[in-house]
Amino acid sequence: MARYKPIKIFISYGRDETEKLKTLIDVLESLVNEGRIEVLYDRNISGGENWEAEIFSFIDDAELAILLLSWDFLSSKIIKEQEVPLIEQRYRKNKMRVLPILVEQCDWENPSWIKWVSGL
Repeated sequence: MARYKPIKIFISYGRDETEKLKTLIDVLESLVNEGRIEVLYDRNISGGENWEAEIFSFIDDAELAILLLSWDFLSSKIIKEQEVPLIEQRYRKNKMRVLPILVEQCDWENPSWIKWVSGL
């Protein structure tokens, strides 16, 4: 069986969506176990590490970003001002694919900072 470099996936989610995050992680677990993907998200950061630098590194390394869209996602200042701009920048340079997943009915198509996702 040929071995490939695992695809790195960054997951961006609102703090209130931990159950939905856990469900997604469970779904992806078999691909992680097979070495096909590596999942990057804030819970991979150990205490004492520079959280912001680690998140930026995760986004920079990832080939795919999964956005768990919800009201909590939309109201997060960190997501709005730090994560999504970096994700959009990499997406526009064709360095990252983006998969938005609507995990709760919300007005995700209207805020100007994330409007670009509606065209995916």
